[in-house]
Amino acid sequence: MLLSLDEQLANLGTDVARAARAKEGGDTARLTSWLAVVRAEFDLTLSDPRWEGDRPEIERIRLVVEDFLDGPNTNGSSAAALDEFFVSFALRANESRRSRREHPDRPTGPGDINRHDGEE
Repeated sequence: MLLSLDEQLANLGTDVARAARAKEGGDTARLTSWLAVVRAEFDLTLSDPRWEGDRPEIERIRLVVEDFLDGPNTNGSSAAALDEFFVSFALRANESRRSRREHPDRPTGPGDINRHDGEE
């Protein structure tokens, strides 16, 4: 099953939160491990042709996340701010799934699974 962009970013946010907890706890081994997962998820998301138009924003998110987790944090990010950002995608993904269950005959909207199914 293909995930919507909202679902992909919500999942990514969960792993960003895990990496942030490892960083805050000083667990460099876990941080390194979660950083690898986060980077792989960003790579997969960026390689998905459905999100071609969203690529600049996704790349910017990646820069902010990596700057926070593995850089000098020049953006002044915090784990709480990143969590709040990614939770918004989880909320939208949940709302979209609920809407599809309640109204399966309605067309999907931006960020939904069928957004780029060959029809724009």
